[in-house]
Amino acid sequence: MPGIRGELTYPPIGGAHDAVDGSHSHISPQVSRPGTMPQQPRSGVHRREAAAHSNGDDKSNDLAASQVDGRGPHGVASGDLLHVHDTFGLRPLPLPAPAAGVAAAAGSDAVTLFVQRATAARGDFCLGPANVAAVGEICRRLDGIPLAIELAAARVAALRPAEIAGLLDERFRLLTRGRADAAGRQQTLQATVEWSYALLSDAERHVFDRLGVFPASFDAAAAAAAAGADGLGRWDILDSLTALVGKSMVVEEEGPGQTSRYRLLETMRAHARQHLAATGEAERLARRHAEHYTAFAEQAGPELLGPRQLHWQHRIRADSTTCRPPSRGP
Repeated sequence: MPGIRGELTYPPIGGAHDAVDGSHSHISPQVSRPGTMPQQPRSGVHRREAAAHSNGDDKSNDLAASQVDGRGPHGVASGDLLHVHDTFGLRPLPLPAPAAGVAAAAGSDAVTLFVQRATAARGDFCLGPANVAAVGEICRRLDGIPLAIELAAARVAALRPAEIAGLLDERFRLLTRGRADAAGRQQTLQATVEWSYALLSDAERHVFDRLGVFPASFDAAAAAAAAGADGLGRWDILDSLTALVGKSMVVEEEGPGQTSRYRLLETMRAHARQHLAATGEAERLARRHAEHYTAFAEQAGPELLGPRQLHWQHRIRADSTTCRPPSRGP
């Protein structure tokens, strides 16, 4: 069947293209299809990106960005990492359903971006029945992160989608071939995530790293158990968790009984676990994880025989994956 190819448009800056030399930047991609109009970007993000293209030197870029809208180093105000994620391609795109066919998958912005970049890397690439499952898996395992999808799609020049999907456990090694004209921090997934991580406060980095111990979603009590034995109080942890959600480093979801649950995107979890391993904290956090969920199980036992048994059944189901021992690798 003919290849399905999406069109990815980058909105203009001040009426001009987003890159002075005509090349694309990693501003939040706007995926458009015939008959649709891309959404208008937040002007502040694009003003800063325009300033960043004014000079090839990183320090000059940062200074120019800060002069455009009066912000601090890197052109980022305190607590404004959301803009960084827009600018450097870290905010997720909508994903295809796990069993989506070719037509349904092609309607996903994440798949559209992959197909466009894959076609640029290999002219005969097309999305079809033989590769749609692998392409969908790549997009989902990369959390819909535009930069990660672009870097994965570039590998289509030498690898089939199923082979790329099979290498995603080593994503920070796999996704290392950015455009030669991109800023250094945009050339690899790891460099971009590290740059975002560096913009966090000390407390936020402390909490973020320790949340990497959870293999799936967790509640605020579990977050406090993971991060609370190192000098941070309960409110410090909650403040940091709230900030991480606001900066798209942690995802908040509705849990049972109108409660909040949190999770790290797979790419962010891998990054947090690298930091835990590098600092020798992984084993200690694994023990803390086990102690918390052992206490949770001991509390749940009697409750399953009481009047709130349905509530506790929902809680146990929500924690059924994350209570397992964390893997030792990143």
